[in-house]
Amino acid sequence: MYVPYISAEDYFQRYDSVPAEDKRPLPECPDYVAVKFSPHEAIGVPFASYNSDVDEDIINVMRGVRDGLFCTDIAAKHGMSRTHVELIQAILCGAELADYGTSPRGSFVMHESKDTFHRLLTYWERLQSVGFDEVKAGDP
Repeated sequence: MYVPYISAEDYFQRYDSVPAEDKRPLPECPDYVAVKFSPHEAIGVPFASYNSDVDEDIINVMRGVRDGLFCTDIAAKHGMSRTHVELIQAILCGAELADYGTSPRGSFVMHESKDTFHRLLTYWERLQSVGFDEVKAGDP
């Protein structure tokens, strides 16, 4: 099944237009973590595993990008492989939230996407801190 890519900016415009009750987890799947608005969609990965370890890795890479760290520094800080960090950075760049710098490899938040990048990171941190099944209406 093909799911068209939506930008993170479009994701939040759509998110803001949805009634609060639809921003909660799907009640028909109480034992399966599923939300109608997943941050995975905003980075172009609609079929994510909802694995909290993967989410934590994405959050850590986003924090590193926000803080201006190089790929190798992010990898060392969080015990991740360099290629794992580069893959997540490439996904963020593909979603037009970040762009690549020069060697040593690093990416940075795109100026025009700064607000969306920070909003997505804050939202994802909130989901991670309380669990996808406990997100309250009105978040982020």
